[in-house]
Amino acid sequence: MKPIIRSVNKIWENAEHNALTDLIIFQKKFYCVCRESDEHVFGRNGIIRIIQSIDGKEWRAHSVIKKKGVDLRDPKLSITPSHQLMLLVEEVVYEGEKALSRFSSISFLKKDWTPLQKICRPFDWLWRITWHKGTAWGVSYKPDKDKWRVWLWRSETGTEWRQALEWKIPGNPNETTLRFMDDETMVALVRRNFKTNGYAWIGTSKPPYTEWRWNETQHHLGGPDFIILPDQQMWAAGRIVERTPYGMFQKTALFTMSLDKIQPALLLPSGGIDCSYPGIVFHDQLLWISYYSSHEEKTAIYLAQIELFE
Repeated sequence: MKPIIRSVNKIWENAEHNALTDLIIFQKKFYCVCRESDEHVFGRNGIIRIIQSIDGKEWRAHSVIKKKGVDLRDPKLSITPSHQLMLLVEEVVYEGEKALSRFSSISFLKKDWTPLQKICRPFDWLWRITWHKGTAWGVSYKPDKDKWRVWLWRSETGTEWRQALEWKIPGNPNETTLRFMDDETMVALVRRNFKTNGYAWIGTSKPPYTEWRWNETQHHLGGPDFIILPDQQMWAAGRIVERTPYGMFQKTALFTMSLDKIQPALLLPSGGIDCSYPGIVFHDQLLWISYYSSHEEKTAIYLAQIELFE
């Protein structure tokens, strides 16, 4: 399949710095979530902005989540088995550039968003939640000075979580997306630290998901997301980073993906000093990809529509 850009539109630039997106369709409407602040990190405490659209073209402000004295980061959306829209965020309290506390927290959209509820353990950063047949799965990472550690978690309620196992992955693994194939294979796409020359890893496991097979890709990937289409094709997106003789090259890119590799297929209009953290949905035979970028000076949120051709 060959991807071709049908359109790319800027859909949000309310704050000085608009970043860290996710995208979902809920009750026949698009929901895009992002973080608003003045910097990517160590600036003004971030708030979470949710915007909504019926057609993916015209967007309106839906709601805001904020917490006094707390930096809210990396919002992610999912839909529970009881058909509730669920938000995952990271709560961080900084003193200068030191994190005094860090919690993963969740909220549910009822008439309004419910108060943030802490889950997992302090300083375990649960990065994305994926629901599959009544169970929520996610991977947390914990940055340490010498070694970053990652754990697979599961929950039947979304509020009470337990560890399934720790993954022994070198190279400071961190941001991870999980998806499920029709044959129940769980697939993991794991970012590893660029400073350790860590290429992204792809992991696969069959139920009960205790034994994992890992493959190293040949690409650095920041803020990874991927989707498995009904025909089981996989497409990934994130920030591609490459060293060149002229400096660092970084763009938000779309990749073809298999169980052992990713391959760049398309560069989205992006760049500047900061970009990526996409959300992906498949709707009307198109890939819809939200992401942020600073290639037009102000860091803003964009939405791309991608056609797939044989």
